[in-house]
Amino acid sequence: MKARPLIAVLLIGACPRLFGAAPAAPGTILTNGDFEAVAAKGNMPSGWTPIGSHITLTTAACHSATHAVKFTCPDKAGAFEALITRVPIDPDARYTFTLYIRNNRHDRLSGPCYGVLCIEWHDAHDKEIQRTCSPHWTSTLTGLKWKKISIRKVRPPPGTTQAVVGIHLIADGPSAKGSFFADDVTMKRK
Repeated sequence: MKARPLIAVLLIGACPRLFGAAPAAPGTILTNGDFEAVAAKGNMPSGWTPIGSHITLTTAACHSATHAVKFTCPDKAGAFEALITRVPIDPDARYTFTLYIRNNRHDRLSGPCYGVLCIEWHDAHDKEIQRTCSPHWTSTLTGLKWKKISIRKVRPPPGTTQAVVGIHLIADGPSAKGSFFADDVTMKRK
């Protein structure tokens, strides 16, 4: 009978997703970058804040595990959508950020609509000091394979205390249409 508690502990440790925990990917300092933990109130990943209303958690297309995030172009000019999380940082370190993206093959990005991974560097008063962004992705993004986006070995500007990691969608005109999927965001300290 003494083996049952040990088996339960081993099972919980080996399969944390079955019990609601979403451990960070190995080496990453981001929490829930794989979007597996779902927020208690709604269809968003826990620990991430949506800006806009065209972002949803989905199981339709995932790079790994069972959840990803879907960004859909709003049908109005000048629209901006983002999913962000805040991370305390060491201003003397270098950081590498990665993200996997894929066009929605059933509703491809088209027109003046694009996505970008942005890191906002903030000071102790939450004021943005500087921004570092990846190259943007557009309708040329494939809908069949996941593409890895990286911002490599970047050092925060002096005075930085936190990074605001964001996946952004920008629609620059009324003809912007379509959607893309994002998954497995990591932030590694070098």
